[in-house]
Amino acid sequence: MRNHTVTLTVPAARDDVLSCLADLSGWPFWAAHFCQRIWESTTGCKMASVAGEIFVAIEADETLGVVDFFWGQQADEMSIMPLRVVSLPHGCAVTLTCFETAYVPGEIFEAVVRALTADLRALQSRFGEGSVNRSVSTGFSPGLVTAKFYETWDFYTAILGFKTIKESDAFLQLQHPTGTSLNILRHELDGPPSELIGSADGRGFWLSIEVPDADEEYRRLSCTGVELPEEPQDRVWGERMFFVRDPNGVLVAIWHPLPHATSDQAACRMIGV
Repeated sequence: MRNHTVTLTVPAARDDVLSCLADLSGWPFWAAHFCQRIWESTTGCKMASVAGEIFVAIEADETLGVVDFFWGQQADEMSIMPLRVVSLPHGCAVTLTCFETAYVPGEIFEAVVRALTADLRALQSRFGEGSVNRSVSTGFSPGLVTAKFYETWDFYTAILGFKTIKESDAFLQLQHPTGTSLNILRHELDGPPSELIGSADGRGFWLSIEVPDADEEYRRLSCTGVELPEEPQDRVWGERMFFVRDPNGVLVAIWHPLPHATSDQAACRMIGV
């Protein structure tokens, strides 16, 4: 039996997010990829969804932060998709697990996973859309070609805090609250120039994000299970920096300027990388 779990952070209070998830009538508004319409029938609550017309039910435990979503073709043969919402220092984390069962054909399972993954990212943007600072964007952004499209999307949004500005099944435009932008392209597509077909392999390319406190960011990331090749260090060019490795092997430099860094030190930062 296959299963798929997705976790992302949301910049909102746990109780607010939990209430949103537990309100079945609100699913057509935040989960538009998965759910188009919901209504009460004589045999139970029904939903027009990416899986077709299905029976649905919700059981929520506010104390534990658990929302169990039940769905299926028959009211007495429903599968469970558990959601868990936990508090974090700057918001909360939402975890959803989808299971493929005898009642859920493989192609339906995959469609449900894709739809709900997209909807959870939209939920993230819904609660945090005001945190993207578009005014400081430089108008120049790197683009990354990847063979791990969804893993990379999750890494930059759920782990590093980027917001999804534009999305499709082949291209993403992301932006960090600081204004840093990143484009992501799925590899082996028809249409792009040949140089953009092969995926990145983590060599000859890196990304850089300035944060208020590199040490605090390192402590946060160390709890997520991502690869951190080294601890924060003071660099001779005037920055305190560490690296995190993304799913493609690309190193992302996370740093903040040292209090007494000179302009000459800042100008030399590239030499020490």
